[in-house]
Amino acid sequence: MVFIMAALDRNRVEIFAHSKGVTNIASFFRTLDRSNLWNFARRPLDLGWLVEYWQEKNSFGHLAEMLELSIFKRLQETDMNRARKDTLDQEKAMKALERIGAAMVLQRLNTIEVPDGGKDIGEDTNVLDLAEILSDLSSLDRTLLITRAVFDPANAGFVRFHNDNEGNVRAYLAARWLKRLRSINCPRSVIRELLFATNYGIPLVKPSMRDTAAWLALWDIDVANQIIEIDPRLLMSAGDPASLSLSVRTAILTQVITQIEQDVATNVPESDMLRRFSAPDMVPFIREKWNSHLGSAPVRELLLLMISLGEHQSCSDIAIAASFGKYTDHYTQIFSGRALLATASLAERTSYAAYIRDNASTVQTIVVWDAISELFPNELSVSDLLLILAVPKLHESGGDLGLGYYGPKLIDRLTDASDITSLLTEIFSRLRMHLPANRTEYEAENNPFTSILDAGCRRLIALSGNEPLATLVIDIALYLSELQLHYSPRQSQIDTPDLFDMLSETPIRRRSTFWRCAEVLSKSEKLRGVSLVAPWQIEIHGFLLGIKLEDLDWLLIDASTGISESDQKLAVNTAMRAWREWGELEEILARITAFALGKPEIEEVVTSWTTPRVPSTEELAIEKNTHERRQKNSSEEIEIDKSWRDFADNIRADPGQLRTIKTPTDNGVDARLYYLWQILSRYSENQSRYSIDDLSPLRPLFGDAVITALRDAFLRHWRNWSPTSLNARPENERNTRSAMDLIGIVGVTLEAVNSPNWTSKLTDEEARRAAAYATLELNGFPSWLSTLATNKPDPVREVLRQHIEADLITTSQQLRRDALETVSQADTSIVQLIANDIFTLVEATPVIPLQLLNPALRILCRAYVDHERLLDLLIQRSISDTEIPEKACYLAFAYGINPQITTTTLTNILADIELTAQTALVQEVLPRLAGNGWSRGEISLQGLSVTNLEQLVLLAFATLLPEEDNKHTNGRVYAPDERDHAESARSTVFNILVNTPGPATFAAIQRMISKPGFPIPQQRLVALSLRRAEQDAETAPWISSDVRKFEMDFLTVPNTPIDLQRVTMQRLADIQEELVDGDFNQGKVVARLPKEVDVQNWIANILHERRGRSYTLEREPHVAEEKEPDIRLRAKGADASLPIEIKVAESWTLKELEQAITLQLMGRYLRDPDDRWGILLVVHQIPRQQGWKIDTGQFLTFSQVVEHLRESMKTIAISSRNAPQMDLAVIDVSRVPIR
Repeated sequence: MVFIMAALDRNRVEIFAHSKGVTNIASFFRTLDRSNLWNFARRPLDLGWLVEYWQEKNSFGHLAEMLELSIFKRLQETDMNRARKDTLDQEKAMKALERIGAAMVLQRLNTIEVPDGGKDIGEDTNVLDLAEILSDLSSLDRTLLITRAVFDPANAGFVRFHNDNEGNVRAYLAARWLKRLRSINCPRSVIRELLFATNYGIPLVKPSMRDTAAWLALWDIDVANQIIEIDPRLLMSAGDPASLSLSVRTAILTQVITQIEQDVATNVPESDMLRRFSAPDMVPFIREKWNSHLGSAPVRELLLLMISLGEHQSCSDIAIAASFGKYTDHYTQIFSGRALLATASLAERTSYAAYIRDNASTVQTIVVWDAISELFPNELSVSDLLLILAVPKLHESGGDLGLGYYGPKLIDRLTDASDITSLLTEIFSRLRMHLPANRTEYEAENNPFTSILDAGCRRLIALSGNEPLATLVIDIALYLSELQLHYSPRQSQIDTPDLFDMLSETPIRRRSTFWRCAEVLSKSEKLRGVSLVAPWQIEIHGFLLGIKLEDLDWLLIDASTGISESDQKLAVNTAMRAWREWGELEEILARITAFALGKPEIEEVVTSWTTPRVPSTEELAIEKNTHERRQKNSSEEIEIDKSWRDFADNIRADPGQLRTIKTPTDNGVDARLYYLWQILSRYSENQSRYSIDDLSPLRPLFGDAVITALRDAFLRHWRNWSPTSLNARPENERNTRSAMDLIGIVGVTLEAVNSPNWTSKLTDEEARRAAAYATLELNGFPSWLSTLATNKPDPVREVLRQHIEADLITTSQQLRRDALETVSQADTSIVQLIANDIFTLVEATPVIPLQLLNPALRILCRAYVDHERLLDLLIQRSISDTEIPEKACYLAFAYGINPQITTTTLTNILADIELTAQTALVQEVLPRLAGNGWSRGEISLQGLSVTNLEQLVLLAFATLLPEEDNKHTNGRVYAPDERDHAESARSTVFNILVNTPGPATFAAIQRMISKPGFPIPQQRLVALSLRRAEQDAETAPWISSDVRKFEMDFLTVPNTPIDLQRVTMQRLADIQEELVDGDFNQGKVVARLPKEVDVQNWIANILHERRGRSYTLEREPHVAEEKEPDIRLRAKGADASLPIEIKVAESWTLKELEQAITLQLMGRYLRDPDDRWGILLVVHQIPRQQGWKIDTGQFLTFSQVVEHLRESMKTIAISSRNAPQMDLAVIDVSRVPIR
């Protein structure tokens, strides 16, 4: 068992810091908050060095420095006895941590397997294996390392880095690892290949390496510059922006602003990261950019946010100039207000408070709440707040935080009881005019206020000390209690029982509460004219009094001070209940009796508590009758128990009697078998099925001999009894099952379980009987029906057909018609058996109820082999059927057979019907295809081509216009309707499309971007296309052994065909660079090679020389009509291969080069959908004077030929989801001087 200490909260951190000598706690916490270093303050070990750092420098360092210090401190052995024997020095341990961090990033893992942790890794490559990664450390050193405090326990047998929930620590360590490798001459191109990629023409940072790249940018200016060029916001939102140099940060901001002006889709960085980026040294640059980009709303918003988060008081003039309604765009209003609140002087804040108070009805709600949160109760007084709260729109639920969130926080700031009272009085007066009529009204109108009322009451109670409670507090508590009692306590934002506990903490409070409750209730209509004389009359309405024995004094005093007779009775009844609940002490009863003396009404109350009441004649008769009935029931239970025991004894004494039980008849079944079946059914584990396959639950009660005989009895029963099929029953009996039928199901099931070849021994008649039993099963067919259908198809088919026909001919609307549904969910063998009959039935029945049509078509799409005939039927019915749901049903299933034809059909149908009918039809079709958020669709959209998905998306958005969508922004619970289901399905189809990997998807998104008026914002589509490019650029995760080997040779090992293609393209690019710019004149050698085969051999040799751990090379001899590529590479680390076709450009026409793509690479080597990556390598030896002729008679230069071939490959790549993915490599030595 592993115990993990809970994180320290703010109070415990304060106690710890104070105990360590921190004097200015407020400054310590303020700096801790601004630096957002709370992750380092949640554990005593971290908090210890954090306090030491503060005491030495009276500040905290940047995140990178603090993270490094945290790792360093946690890497040390804190036990001095063990430290003396420790063989693992700090430097070696740090390098090991860096490698582990790199492995976690490259393997995309977040936990580490503990050596000897009890888990067998085996062949699991998705586990970080320390022995492989740290093979240069001894087993002892690995064990010492894994026990250091830098690791935290994860799940059983695994650990994780401390404070690494978001992957920040492992990314930091991976960056340090790459920095170290760079220092020992790891080529920049290798680092670049790990971090960056260009995919679909877009330069990008690989998603899995983004955080690592951001950390590495702190130390590698080349990496920083490349990120700035590609994705500058990454350095604003990852790593440690504060540790970047000023020149880098200004370059980042410049590039971000450039992207904003180019309308590039960008996200606002997370607040803490942007705060780090917006250090004080950025102020002059912020001013410069503000003055030069004042007219750009997005730039304004970013700069104002930086001013706000950085709290740059020297920029307060900018914030003030942008506030007070200067700009109308949404985010400028928000961020200018926040910037003003963070930087402005007291006078400016006061002026802004007046502006908010006077314009709360027109200013954005979020701007108002921002101001209230910062300015109350200093610049905004209680009276100001009340004026603002009178604006209705502030309490509308539109996604913004409102009074329900801010109210308790505002109350906590008030220290004067009169201010709290004024605030509560005004709010309460608006609410208590009436209770809400229903739960919906309660949630919409009162929820925003209940939390502030509750918090205010608690605050006033705390401030009251031991004084009597104000009437206002009690009234609010009563109101809240009633709300909770009647209106959704599960969703209430208050906890009234706790509030009433506070009201009843002292006798003085209980006294005030008691009499105020009595007064309020007496004046209400709740008692319906009955006098209030007992405490239960109060508590039944949710007012919990909490009266204790010590309240007897004030109860008796108040009862004797001239109050009404009903109040006297209430006080005495309450006192008497306290007496009874607290042990009926004689001295207490004596005091109450003395008080009642001479007061007949009060004496009667006391007597009613102390004298047992004489029951009436009617009560005595009822009691007698109840007693007699209980005695009778008890006798009957004893007799029944005895009869069961006698039955069991009899069966155990003579198991053989079960072999001679009577054959079942229409009059019934042998009682012995019936009773044993009843017992078995009761003790069976599976209560949702009739087909019980195990008699062992009866073994402890009856023994083995009985079990054997009983099994035989069950088997004889199913053969001797003919179950009544549903179609042979009257309609009013089709929802019932007889015990004899259910016993028969058990019999067949036991035979199927205990006799493997049971079906081979059955006659056709017995097979029909067994199949008939199967149709009576609960929740589907018994599992044995599949075997029966395989071995006895004709009898089973006959029974199932009759079973289904019973549903088709039924006219009753009360009967469940689930025969087709059951068949549609059955095993494939059963569905295939009946599919032809279903087709015949559907074809012959023009109008089929939707309840039956759905499962019928599901059966046909699963098993009917003539897809063309079925598609014709579905298309014709979708055109001819006049009912929208049935039409949609036919179309949905047609999509599963031929999406292209179905899309065309649907488009044509929509063109011929009016607009409202179009919307209704698509609303029906889409959920049937994609599901509705609660259930799946009828077909798998994952199998549709990108082209089909794109067509469906365009059709969905063209018909179901987003501007006409249902709006559910008020925060209320709602029941989804057909439109909601269709909107959910529309989103599902769109998400399936954009989440489908591959260039075809990227091209589809690009087409949506360029489509005029497409309803999804263009920035959103651009972001999705970038995400698609990023995800498709990812390489496969590494395995543990790769990391250590990479340190030694800087080579990556491809594990997939696409990774092998990428590695090869990089090798060929390196070869090209060396041929042109190298020192050994190899370019001349290639240029002089006389034949294409010589070029191919040279390429093969150099690729072989540079294979490293990445691949092996196969070189096929050239023969006529060759079926193998010039070169085939095979990955060493996986079953992945890559064909390379090599052509010398000047030896071939343009058409022949095109055929090298279509006929050779694509037509011969890339036909397998799982092996569709290849390379065409074009070598250019000698400049061609005219170039390459095209159909128009013009000529292309070599660079134009290369571009033309790449476009051809791109067109092929985006043609379908499984299209060949080819790349073009170039070796151009045509300009290398030969002499």
